[in-house]
Amino acid sequence: MENKKAVLVVDDVEMNVEIIEEILKDDYQVLTASNGKKALEILGNVDQLPKLILLDTFMPEMTGMEMLEVMKTDEKLKRIPVIFVSAESDSESKLLAAGAVDFIQKPYQSEILKLRVRKRLEPFTSEDVSKTSSTDNMINASPLIFLSHCSTDNYYGDALEFFISGLGVKREQLIYTSHPLHKIPFDANIYDYLRSNFNRKIFVIFLWSNNFLESPACLNEVGAAWVTQSDFSNIFTPNFDFNNPKFNQCAVDIRKMGIVLNGNANCKTSMIELKNKIMSLFELSIDEIQSSHLLDEFIKKTKNTE
Repeated sequence: MENKKAVLVVDDVEMNVEIIEEILKDDYQVLTASNGKKALEILGNVDQLPKLILLDTFMPEMTGMEMLEVMKTDEKLKRIPVIFVSAESDSESKLLAAGAVDFIQKPYQSEILKLRVRKRLEPFTSEDVSKTSSTDNMINASPLIFLSHCSTDNYYGDALEFFISGLGVKREQLIYTSHPLHKIPFDANIYDYLRSNFNRKIFVIFLWSNNFLESPACLNEVGAAWVTQSDFSNIFTPNFDFNNPKFNQCAVDIRKMGIVLNGNANCKTSMIELKNKIMSLFELSIDEIQSSHLLDEFIKKTKNTE
């Protein structure tokens, strides 16, 4: 008999724990803890870590946010996806920015809870796997660039797509969901897609903007990049507000230097460094004249647009 995947439920209200346990017990092994401190004790003593954590926000001794911060410091624990559960819907963007992969609002709806958990733990069926061809396996072994952006910033995204493709990166090696040639499967989400590509070198380019920070979907992508431990670079739209508190609360290392798309000398130098990084990752080659023309065209496309 196949062992059930374990889910850790962390909530100080016993009734909430009993409800979730009743909903999930037929499909998963349910572990429970009444606060973050006890949950960390469980994680430190189990033989096999749970595949998912359902984490309440407000609890005595250690809150859900405090527990997540501790998990981020541990190489094994930080890979466990966390879904926050809360009665306060207005905290969703903050929780996603902190590194959660999803958010479920209380009171629980049985089918919604089941679907959210199943989506995180069982994104692909055995039938999906059996359909994977040898060509697909070859593609999966190659690196992958994910351009994380807000759809309202697709002008800059299109310019980056032009630049990256111009370097020789193939269609299937770039995820840019605002472009018809670089989408993920229509019934997939980016977190599951990145997890299914663990065997690839995933390089994330975050196109930061003020709109990006207001989008729960974009902040979910930040959390996905953190959970999958993907390499990343930061690119900022010209009017980006670096003092926005949501930016300072993001799961990824915001201290990492980035590129501000203002067309100045620093921007050009940094884009050359990005070009070199991409070419090294994909083992590409391009002559200097073509490279210089590509960069000039990119600068033209992005300069003085805001």
